[in-house]
Amino acid sequence: MRGFITLFISSICYTQLWAQAAYVSPVPTNVNKLAKIYVDVSQPDCNCPNLQDASQEDPLYMWTWSPSEPVVGNGMWDSSNEDMRMQQDADNPNLWYMEVIITDFYGVDDATAYENGLSYLAKKKDGLSGGSNETENKSNDFNVDLIAPPCEDKVCPHPQVITDEDYFTLYYDIAQESNSNFNPDSLINTGMSPLVDGDVLIHVKGITDLGNVLQNASQSNVWAQVDNEYSLIWDEDQQVFYYTFIPRNLLFVADDETIVELQITFIKNTDPSGLLPNLWRTDRETYYLGCN
Repeated sequence: MRGFITLFISSICYTQLWAQAAYVSPVPTNVNKLAKIYVDVSQPDCNCPNLQDASQEDPLYMWTWSPSEPVVGNGMWDSSNEDMRMQQDADNPNLWYMEVIITDFYGVDDATAYENGLSYLAKKKDGLSGGSNETENKSNDFNVDLIAPPCEDKVCPHPQVITDEDYFTLYYDIAQESNSNFNPDSLINTGMSPLVDGDVLIHVKGITDLGNVLQNASQSNVWAQVDNEYSLIWDEDQQVFYYTFIPRNLLFVADDETIVELQITFIKNTDPSGLLPNLWRTDRETYYLGCN
């Protein structure tokens, strides 16, 4: 086996955000754009009646530690950093928020933000000055997941930063494919059926740090693999194909080499002999591995 797994894309159900003490808006959340991180001190899961008297004159402060401590610092527990002062909602005095760009605020990349989510609490500037929560003027600790927005590109990699030892998923929105021999609308217009499970395969070429070129099979021979493990899976709900693999395992990389570049081509599951290339393969997508 070549380290291949399948990941099922589940539909995301959004609950009413105002029924919980801590949440982020908007959902899904682009961590590279402004987002609001909320605390509603009136909610039971806040367990913070001692914070409900907060006001513009006696405001609340955010204290956070994941996905990292904030770049500006939390300050001291008995004297929060003024940069961590929260804003009071104009319509609901029990609702407080910080408006930030999450990656800038925490000094992390996208993958780290989505993987860890947010861990934080709300407190008075002096968290030691009494209150009903174990004598500290603070809320409960909150953990809020971050949901990435749906990718709008034809091919979406996840995560965006990987090494050759990481699981790597490619989501292929075939409806955006410019090649009419793959695009479902184009196929229907010519009286053909859209491509489904087993119809689309992946060709993976890896370039190592030593300049060696590896591939899972030759492009013209991907279709001929037994029990084809290179088939993309069709997700009916999301209307995308996807494929998950570990680059190092898929390409059998030598111990002293590292993959630094992947070149991806999608292939029709058909014998390409005698066919023009555009009839059986898409344009190449290139991804660079590692921090570079």
